Amino acid sequence: MTAARSRRHILEPLRVIAPSECRQSAKDVVGYIGLPTNETVECPSCEKRFHSAAVVTGEINQDPDGLGHFRHRKCFCDHCNHIFHWLQSCTAEGQLVPVLLSGPGLVRSPSKINAFLAAHPEAAGVLQNCQ
Repeated sequence: MTAARSRRHILEPLRVIAPSECRQSAKDVVGYIGLPTNETVECPSCEKRFHSAAVVTGEINQDPDGLGHFRHRKCFCDHCNHIFHWLQSCTAEGQLVPVLLSGPGLVRSPSKINAFLAAHPEAAGVLQNCQ
């Protein structure tokens, strides 16, 4: 194997998901009726758009003051090579509400990025322009 071929192999994604596969169910979105969601998020630095299949959504948390519920969401931007994250409001059942509570924050540490991608391989290699 040549050095150029070896390098090319390292840069290729493990799997590219076709648009029909990356339209995940809208089960976490308020108003769920069993249809695929077209939700996208935008990198705060370069404005690249990502489909919701590339977003990792955390567990349901309750506000310490009892004012509502929220979920921590994270997305890896392969253009900027960072993770952007935010807190988003949700119902007690975990359905996301389009209300941003904080963020976006940025994580640029290579070790934290590698750990995130190892734990959530679905966050990388997703075809971004889903239609």
